[in-house]
Amino acid sequence: MSIERTIETLVEAWNEQDIDTIVSVFAADGSYHEPAGPDRAGRTHTGPAAIRAALGRVFGRYRDGALTPVGPLVVAGDHAHCEWDFAWTSVDGKPRVARGVDIFTFERGKLKHKSAYLKQFTPT
Repeated sequence: MSIERTIETLVEAWNEQDIDTIVSVFAADGSYHEPAGPDRAGRTHTGPAAIRAALGRVFGRYRDGALTPVGPLVVAGDHAHCEWDFAWTSVDGKPRVARGVDIFTFERGKLKHKSAYLKQFTPT
């Protein structure tokens, strides 16, 4: 599967909260780096079980969360990045949207690293 199609699959699966499909695009030793956390690259989850658990927590917190790509997907060799909006309903019932970007590294056709960066969201 091409990098472009892999990322399309990833976005579709994210919006469907389809953890099995998301995990399937990662390499066995792949890592998902959240936008924040105690690790230098954000909270890091490596391997299928850790990625699966992290996604379960994310989808549990953002039950209606959805990604919408807002810029071009840029692919350079085994690397890619894309900008997106993440929309969800906050605990107070208000709709929220934050801008972010994912940086991807691929290895032998599988997703090796997914690093998410998120603009600091400050409700008004």
